This record gives sequence, C-alpha cells and structure tokens, in this order.
Amino acid sequence: MEIRDLKWHRAEMARVINFTSGTPDQDFAGPTNAPWANVDAAFNEAQTYERNLALIEGGESWAEKTLQQTWAASAVTFTLPEYMDRESVRMLYDVTNNSAGVPIQVTSRHIRGRVFWKDNRTLQWGTSGPGAAVTVEISYIGEAVALTEDAQEAALFPYNHRHLLNWSGACILMDMADQRIPQTWITRAAEYRSAFHLSIGRGIPLGSNVSRIRNHRVNY
Repeated sequence: MEIRDLKWHRAEMARVINFTSGTPDQDFAGPTNAPWANVDAAFNEAQTYERNLALIEGGESWAEKTLQQTWAASAVTFTLPEYMDRESVRMLYDVTNNSAGVPIQVTSRHIRGRVFWKDNRTLQWGTSGPGAAVTVEISYIGEAVALTEDAQEAALFPYNHRHLLNWSGACILMDMADQRIPQTWITRAAEYRSAFHLSIGRGIPLGSNVSRIRNHRVNY
C-alpha cells in the first residue's frame, strides 16, 4: 500500500502545481533552511478547513476519538488537554470499575450538579472533588494535527480520501502566492470533498447501520 504521509502530500501538491525542479518554485518556496514551509502551511490550513467543513456537512462521529485520564481523589477541578476544549467533548464516562463505563453527567454551573463546567477547558466536581480517584474516558472530536515531518500522516482523514487535502492545499497555496486558482482545481477539490462528505455520512458499520429514510425489513 502506498504510504500517504507528508512526504507524499508534498510530492502530490508539487505535481498539481507543476514545480519543475521537484522543489518549490520561487513563488512558493519558504526560507532557505525550510524550503517546504509554505507548502506545509497551506497543507495544514487545508487540513483544518476540510476537518471543520466535514463536521458541519457529515456529522461528528467520523472524527471521534477517546482518551482516558485520572481525576484524582479530592481534586476539585479537572483540566482538559491543551488540544481540547468544551466544544470538542462529546461525552464523559467513568470507567474506573467497568470498561463499558457509566456516563458522567455534566451540567451548567448554575444548576448546581455534581460535575459542571467551570470554564471552557475546566470541569469542577462539587466543592471537594471525588471521594476516590476516577478514571475518566473522554469521547471527543479529533483535531487535524499539523504535519511538519516527512513520515507524519494526516491520521484524522481516511486513507482513501487524502487526495482531497492535496487539491485543497494546492488551491490555498496558490491563493497565498496571489495567483489565480484554476477553475479545474476548484472543481477537482469540490468533487473529492463531496465524495468525502458522502462517505462519512453513511452508517457504520455499513452492513448493519446503513443510513436510510425507511427500514423496509420485516421482523417476524
């Protein structure tokens, strides 16, 4: 299988834009010590743009990730990792004694629930914290991690839809260089984008949870 890492994305964007030397042309090159910096910046901007658009058009489940952390006994507050905020969190589970987990109900501060949001990245457990350490599993919406090294991959995006990032990134790079974006590029990116959104909008697993308007199967 072809490795679709940052090295591959750079080569594909170079092919789209037609860098004649195999390295960024003068209009697109970064500083001498980092010639691919502008290309990488455009690519990473494309990742964020396509991630945010896909969340709007295709829902959140495709980008869902989980993380387990310990809420220490008597610790009143619990701070989310730096790459996460309240809008990223889908659900919290207490998995201390059961891997399936028990939902942790989070309320607004004025409701005076057991656990509530103190601010956009901090949870508070009453006034004294949990009586014993709690293993919290956080279900959250993954971010598009910026790539800087050859072997890094845009892991948030399915392997078969990573061509979208090349064409989207190429369009952004042309715009950054104040050059006209060919309409054919815009159309190609839009076609890849549409296919991606249709793909993530289907039920998973496909055999038992296909999105449909009406279920025609008869149960006897």
